Amino acid sequence: MKTAVTRTSIDAYYGLDLNPQRKAVMEALKALGESCISDIAAYLRMEKSTIAGRMNELKKADVLVFVGKKKSNRTGVTSEFYRTKNYNQSLF
Repeated sequence: MKTAVTRTSIDAYYGLDLNPQRKAVMEALKALGESCISDIAAYLRMEKSTIAGRMNELKKADVLVFVGKKKSNRTGVTSEFYRTKNYNQSLF
């Protein structure tokens, strides 16, 4: 499936500096699918504040998509859920 992606979005994705923590968050989101900060922190065994900071950086880089507010399966607390953008490599 092809998706209309602007050139600037493609450049931002490939120009993104994925330090080890950002990379870990991206990999966790790919493994977990739609997820919240608390679930990612538990999955990676990291502090929620660390995950929140990396997710804010990834949101600014426009590589995350806000899914909506849902209850976390782990905590039962309503949280914001995000997923990674689906970049189809055939577009590039």
